[in-house]
Amino acid sequence: MASIDVLLYTSKVLKNGEHPIMVRLIKDRKPKYISVGMSCSKAMWDDKKNLPAKKHPLATEMIIKIERTKTDARRLLMQLEDEKASFTAEEFTKKLKNQVNV
Repeated sequence: MASIDVLLYTSKVLKNGEHPIMVRLIKDRKPKYISVGMSCSKAMWDDKKNLPAKKHPLATEMIIKIERTKTDARRLLMQLEDEKASFTAEEFTKKLKNQVNV
């Protein structure tokens, strides 16, 4: 069983001073991070909801993009688990990146 969550990756600081928003997949106790393609400052992030704060100027667009990425990841995870295919976290991230880019 794998788990998917969204978080603000605070251990990395981008050139603009913000942190990237990442989707974290944990499979077999090994985490893999996939970028959502957006960033946010720590002050504009709601830690309880793991989403941008409502006061963020692009909050609705960011929430939509985050939820879409999370839904795609969960859908792919369900497909792989339904097929009972053995897969690693790296294979999952490659398939998700290909699926998102198409």
